[in-house]
Amino acid sequence: MWEQVGRLHAYHGDVPAEVRLLKLTEEVGEAAEAFIGMRGLNSRKGTCRSRDDLLAELSDVIITAAVAMSGITGDVAEARSHLERRLALVTERAGLLSEATVSTRPWPEHAGTRAPRSIAEARGFDSPEGRWTLTALAGR
Repeated sequence: MWEQVGRLHAYHGDVPAEVRLLKLTEEVGEAAEAFIGMRGLNSRKGTCRSRDDLLAELSDVIITAAVAMSGITGDVAEARSHLERRLALVTERAGLLSEATVSTRPWPEHAGTRAPRSIAEARGFDSPEGRWTLTALAGR
C-alpha cells in the first residue's frame, strides 16, 4: 500500500497541506453520502447506493488520508511509521495489544531516549514534545 501511496504523492506533487485536508474532507462527505444512499435516508432519492459504493468511498478516505500524511511529513516511510504507532496506541488503549506485539523498531531519534521494551515501560512516557506516549508499541 505505502509504495502506491508514495507514487500518488509524487504524482500530485507539491499540493499544499490545506488542499490535501480539503480533499480528505470531500472524501469523508462522499462516504457519508454513500451511507445515506445505501440506507435510503434521503426520501427524495431513496435507496440509490450499494455496500460496495460505501466501501469504495471509505477506501478513498483511507487512501486520501495516507497521501495527505505523506505530504505533511514529506516522507512516505515517516507517514507509515506514524500510522503504525498511532494504530498501536489506539489498539493498546482499547486493551487489545499484548506484550508480544511490542515493536523492536528503532525509537525516533528526536524522542531523545531509547524505545521502551514493554507496554509497562512505555506507559506514561512522554518526549520533550509531549507527544510520543506509547509510540514504541507500533505493529509489526
